Amino acid sequence: MKMSSATPHPLKDHAIEIEVVSKALEGSAEPITVKQLRDRLTGPYKLSADTLSALLEELVFNGKIYRFAAKAPSKKPRYWSRSVEEYARDAMLDLLARRPQTEAEILKALKTKLTGYDERRQMELLKRLRREKLVKILPPFLGGRATRFGRQPPDPCDYIQDAFKQSGKRLGLSSEEVLYAARTLPVSQLKNPRSQKDLSDRLLAQIMRIKLAAANGELVPLDQLWRSLQKEGWDKASFDRTVLNLAEENRVSLQRHNFPHRLGDQERAQLVADEWNNYYIGIALR
Repeated sequence: MKMSSATPHPLKDHAIEIEVVSKALEGSAEPITVKQLRDRLTGPYKLSADTLSALLEELVFNGKIYRFAAKAPSKKPRYWSRSVEEYARDAMLDLLARRPQTEAEILKALKTKLTGYDERRQMELLKRLRREKLVKILPPFLGGRATRFGRQPPDPCDYIQDAFKQSGKRLGLSSEEVLYAARTLPVSQLKNPRSQKDLSDRLLAQIMRIKLAAANGELVPLDQLWRSLQKEGWDKASFDRTVLNLAEENRVSLQRHNFPHRLGDQERAQLVADEWNNYYIGIALR
């Protein structure tokens, strides 16, 4: 992942090729190998593997691009226009935006993705993100000791679901049986309980308030919708969950952002992300 200190291959009269290769790397969402990069080049710019490798090493030497470690001993090194620090930062933030993780879960999830970026550096990065207030420390699950980390405040649903799961294991019951038992508990002491249906109805109504043309399927920006509901006391986790539930129920359609990695952290935080790391920027009624 470090830049080469060796003498670069002398390449002359390749200014156009260098520009084409640089743009191809900028358009990639991930670091790529020489073969993967060559597959993206066409016509006179489809250089031989040896020439392309030499050109890439010269760009690395001059600090124009970065070399990344291979994903496995048998694989080839990868190249990208962004540094490994940027890549690791985005990878960790994206991971924690999907759902909270413990340190052990973070290291396991990023092991292949951040090959060559060792565990010590990953934990140092996590500390920096905490200091920058981009990552929050969340309490352990009930009965657990492992601190969890996430982008959003703790979601009570996560803790309740885990408690049901642990209770089921201890009692030899399924999660469904524990949930059925929980439904028999009195709820008279709860203040203003909000069902998922209530949240869905309120969100759909807010879409119409923002743009009347939404009734005809016109797109509403999700960041605008989120800001309007945030003023009414919504938390981001409930907002994201409600949007995704409505999409699963086929009541709304979502517009996906094609290049979320190019956005800043604050911009991405305004969008809605699903478990497959898709980021959505717009919502429309079906």
